[in-house]
Amino acid sequence: MMFIDIHTHNIAEQEDVIRVANLFPGEDLPGHIKNVFFSTGLHPWYIDESDIDQSMELLRNSLQNDRIVAVGESGLDKLKGPGIAIQKRVFLKQTELSEEFRKPLIIHCVKMYNEILTMRKTTGAKQPWILHGFSSSVQMMKQMTDNGIFVSLGPAILKDSKKTESIVKEAPLEFLFVETDTGEAGIKDIYKTVAEIRGMRIDMLKENIFNNFQKIFGNG
Repeated sequence: MMFIDIHTHNIAEQEDVIRVANLFPGEDLPGHIKNVFFSTGLHPWYIDESDIDQSMELLRNSLQNDRIVAVGESGLDKLKGPGIAIQKRVFLKQTELSEEFRKPLIIHCVKMYNEILTMRKTTGAKQPWILHGFSSSVQMMKQMTDNGIFVSLGPAILKDSKKTESIVKEAPLEFLFVETDTGEAGIKDIYKTVAEIRGMRIDMLKENIFNNFQKIFGNG
């Protein structure tokens, strides 16, 4: 059973780890790397209002490649990036591409979880959405998973925090992923920590997360 790293900026090959590595729209795909697939999307921090249409066209072209298995990271950020109206416009365009190409959407969200939840409901999106690096409350997490949105937990869970510990304990296994993002910790360290906090065997955690991966990506 493979480990799954659902969102990373590290494309190094690892025999027993499947990675979904992030690229910018139009960025060249690396040569074939065993067990590494890719997502591509327009991150809210890097939206340039003068060339949104061009960025979306680059993204559309990239999504035609089968090695690109997800759209993202897209999203909304209250603290960084252009105005929220522009961010929402770009996010909506990417939800449309996710639906058109039938590829899951990986979401960056900072202090905009209610807006993401509302947009999930109002767009009627059918493709899976994955909130990477989830860091809100247990109550918000439950609202997300109740509406079919996956949550991915990253290196923040390695810190001794009652808030993150509660999220780890309460996250429904059928809507759970883990990730390394830009952190230095290995994915196996994150699995180990999640398993310890939940009081479960690591092989059972691997099985659950692997099944989630297969459910939304097929065989990759």
